[in-house]
Amino acid sequence: MTTQADTIYVEDLHAWAKGDLRNMAALQLLDASNLIAHHWIDQFIKATPWLHFDFDAMKRQLRRAPLGAGERAVAEAALSLAGELDTDLGSIALSLDQDNLAALLDAIALAGGKPEMRQ
Repeated sequence: MTTQADTIYVEDLHAWAKGDLRNMAALQLLDASNLIAHHWIDQFIKATPWLHFDFDAMKRQLRRAPLGAGERAVAEAALSLAGELDTDLGSIALSLDQDNLAALLDAIALAGGKPEMRQ
């Protein structure tokens, strides 16, 4: 099954977000966790009228998402970073595996304008 993320390069989404640290961080987290490749995410990648990621629509659909607990935690963290969901990132961080925790910390550093803090 070909997904929207396969058709549209993730780098193009990152280019769309460039300059908006919150959206850049949220996309970085979705990408690093590989959640960007989940078929459920396809509906939020919009190509018209311009290529963008619809975080607001993702927030509205989160309750019905066919995601596991770890994937849901990453999705909630991404929405929080994008400014779409008020959630406790500390609690989310405690629920993540090591790879996703590292991805979240990198994304938080980027959102804060200090990506070098994690390098």
